[in-house]
Amino acid sequence: MLTQITIRNFKSITNQELFPGLMNIFIGANGSGKSNILEAIGVLSAAASGIVDDESLQRRGVRLGMPGLYKSAFKVKRIAPHLFFEAKIDKASYSVTLNNSKEGSGSAWQYKTEELISDGEVILKRSPKQNNKNKQQGYAALKRVEMIENSSEMNTYGSDFLDIIKNYAIYYPNTPVLRGLIPDLQPRAPVGLTGGRLADAIIELQNRIPKDEFIEDAFDDILTLNQMQNPFYLHQLPEQKI
Repeated sequence: MLTQITIRNFKSITNQELFPGLMNIFIGANGSGKSNILEAIGVLSAAASGIVDDESLQRRGVRLGMPGLYKSAFKVKRIAPHLFFEAKIDKASYSVTLNNSKEGSGSAWQYKTEELISDGEVILKRSPKQNNKNKQQGYAALKRVEMIENSSEMNTYGSDFLDIIKNYAIYYPNTPVLRGLIPDLQPRAPVGLTGGRLADAIIELQNRIPKDEFIEDAFDDILTLNQMQNPFYLHQLPEQKI
């Protein structure tokens, strides 16, 4: 579980540290910046995967926009050219400084700094002074492959931590997709980012019922709850299951 998240200069967030728990609820008016926190983690996730571009952001549920829309633009402050993101767990941390190109929203973002710490050891440290041949390539993703290949010699907290971060996604089911009126643009497992795979996911779970007692009990609880809330349905079809 993430224990600390730091965000700087991203959209409406100039400098914020968060200390998340098992469940986190953000309360605020529309447009107050709640989604910006989730999308900041999405950018960090893309960075940990090795590239930050429209495809990697959309795969994580981040809303796309022109370069300037990702940066803080308060009148009383100078617009910072770089965005900073960091996430920590008990024994590992990953931070990155990025600059999204002014050439257009389709260009990959550039890495300025990158640091991966695992169990107190600096596994990766990237700075602007280094001769970075490919500024659009994240080094942490390459280091993760090296750590897996040499797991007997290197500590694996950093590798496991990067796996947690890079698999992050924002799920936001909506009615038109759930009803099949429009397709899910990201049919990512298990249910699709906007709910397009919900029916497929339920079928997959149903197929596991004979082999998994926990799933069987969960389905029984769901059916019982549905029957309690839909007495008219039971009256019309008493012998059918949902």
